[in-house]
Amino acid sequence: MCGICGIYNYSFDEKIDPALLLNMTSMLAHRGPDGEGVYHNNAKELGLGHRRLAIIDLESGNQPMSNEKSDIWVTFNGEIYNYMDIKNNLLEKGHVFKTNSDTEILIHSYEEYGENMLFHLNGIFAFAIWDEKAKRLFAARDHFGVKPFYYYEDGKRFVFASELKAILLCPFVSPKVDTNALDLCLTFRHTPSPHTLIAGIKKLAPGSWISVEKGKIVKRPYFSKKPEIVRGKNAHEWAEELWESYRLAVRRQIVSDVPIGLSLSGGVDSGTLLSLMSKEVTSSVNAFTVGFEHGEQVNEIEPARNLAQMFSAKFQSKLITQKDYVDLFRNYIWHLEEPIGNESALAYYFVAELAKGHVKVLLNGQGADESFAGYPRHLGERYHYLSQIFRPFSFFNFRNEALNRTLYSLPVRDCAERFFRIYSIITEEMKNSFYNFEMKNVKRNGNAREYIYDWANNKSVNGNGLEKMLYIDARTSLPDNLLLCEDKMSMACGIEARVPFLDINVMAIAESIPGSLKIRGLVQKYIHKRACEKSLPASIVYKKKIGFSNPMDLWMGSRLGDTLAEFIKKKDSLTRQYFNINVISSYIEIHKNKKADLKRLLFLLLSLEKWHRLFILRENS
Repeated sequence: MCGICGIYNYSFDEKIDPALLLNMTSMLAHRGPDGEGVYHNNAKELGLGHRRLAIIDLESGNQPMSNEKSDIWVTFNGEIYNYMDIKNNLLEKGHVFKTNSDTEILIHSYEEYGENMLFHLNGIFAFAIWDEKAKRLFAARDHFGVKPFYYYEDGKRFVFASELKAILLCPFVSPKVDTNALDLCLTFRHTPSPHTLIAGIKKLAPGSWISVEKGKIVKRPYFSKKPEIVRGKNAHEWAEELWESYRLAVRRQIVSDVPIGLSLSGGVDSGTLLSLMSKEVTSSVNAFTVGFEHGEQVNEIEPARNLAQMFSAKFQSKLITQKDYVDLFRNYIWHLEEPIGNESALAYYFVAELAKGHVKVLLNGQGADESFAGYPRHLGERYHYLSQIFRPFSFFNFRNEALNRTLYSLPVRDCAERFFRIYSIITEEMKNSFYNFEMKNVKRNGNAREYIYDWANNKSVNGNGLEKMLYIDARTSLPDNLLLCEDKMSMACGIEARVPFLDINVMAIAESIPGSLKIRGLVQKYIHKRACEKSLPASIVYKKKIGFSNPMDLWMGSRLGDTLAEFIKKKDSLTRQYFNINVISSYIEIHKNKKADLKRLLFLLLSLEKWHRLFILRENS
């Protein structure tokens, strides 16, 4: 993994500032501690920057990289897992290579196929290619959005980077809150692509490309074909096919010229990866996990240790205290850049920090829950037709936010409205109580509801409600919440995160499997677990999911809640500008007194306040 950035002054004669490009590149040093490079074309209208985390071809893979004629240049972040197959095919077509890196195949693939090169790639990537002859900048992001790509354009210039903070170095970019994005963020606890919370800066959507040529900007999805649900296979056939795809995905993704490890919980997903990795490598797998103080009842350290012993892995763990969590919080927001109501996100940093110095690559089990129905909302959607049973409970207010959302959504017959309710962590009534006049006007525009309705009614697969939901999850909350956290936190420590369950060949199979085989009875991820039985005992395969759980309920009722209360009282707080401070203060007290479970909303508000100070007010920037 690496950090990339660039500037293209496409419709006016001003030359780019080399010092600015260098500063942008240096801002990404944590993403690429092994090297730095910049390129300017002769006209100085275009500049590319790169920070390298050397994984493959350590000696000659420096970037930005060019073809033999130096008229095609690339800056690339990610890994192309099938690069040797692509390279061999291009060699047969007469292309000449000067390195052994996966980066160079992007240059020659562009020469051979143009934008259709993307149909040949299996990997995780964000890259930009400069075509000097065509005066064209072409950029793309991987299928499921594992790698980030931010951009800014104002009709004269196009600026891009792996992280927002590099773009914010540009003197012509003035950070202001995008209130539409703020409403989306508070609704879904993440900011959906292509939006960011900073007006004028966008995220390239997963599975999309963008080009800037002759003053014209074009964006297109390249990964939008909907999978067909295949209903004619039995569970045994699917399990066999899945297992083989897992095996091959792990084999592809352990290719590296540096040490590789595993982010390990005690569950089926990372346990399966450990079993497969242990068969592919000659030495013991390095495995890492963390647990949280006061969360011993959901602590994964001992189950992970037992799993590591089962496969003779080298195991390291750390118990995270509330002080560790609070001390990291400022740097966490600085690296994350996009506030998210995911209180487990910091765990990714602690795991990567633990691994630093031992490995440079960590595989993890992200993606299996989204494609195989691992979350409570999936179980609710599977049996939503029993909604009449739940209707009497929909008027109760339980001290469990997720349960309340489920009961609020299940009786709704319309699929799109049901999805909107289950995805929303706050209700319309709550918005009316704590949004100020400006934010209420934003809410009236209906952008949050329209976003989910569009996915449910137009963009998702032709299938039942569960099948639609899984397709949406893999393209919305997965990239814009979990994968974003995974990338930013691991790269903060100079660690590359890889996700075998999101290998495009694995996902092609997974998204063809009927929902009825993903939840059977009350067993979630059923067909996935059937496949994993080949390498793990049933006691691990069918144990209750824990993951990186933490005692946020307790912490938000004490020190973190007090921190939020201090933030919102400041004269220049985000809360004073957009919300009703009295209502937010009452929410803090309600949670402290255990009258309602508001930890996700309060954690998100705390993250937003800290983000506002760092990125909008530029406090201590």
